[in-house]
Amino acid sequence: MPQYYVEKNHEAIISPQVFDWVQQEEIKRWRKGRGRYRGVSIFSSKIKCAQCGSWYGAKFWHSTDKYRRTIYRCNGKFKVYSKDDIRVTFKDGTEIRA
Repeated sequence: MPQYYVEKNHEAIISPQVFDWVQQEEIKRWRKGRGRYRGVSIFSSKIKCAQCGSWYGAKFWHSTDKYRRTIYRCNGKFKVYSKDDIRVTFKDGTEIRA
């Protein structure tokens, strides 16, 4: 079926700048590879952690009950510290000091 592109026939729903931005965003997402970009959150690939530089991501608390909440936290939260670092920190924080 033939398609036609008509300009200035009626008032635009979005501005030309927004249209161009969306086109650029689609190209950027396509280049990342099929199936890799999820776009689940409005904050996806937008917020970086000031401490480690990892991206923030949506996490769900109480994912299976009525108290379900979406929170955002650093995706590198557990990459920065080893399990041993966490274990020592937890132990130091729970010891009772006289």
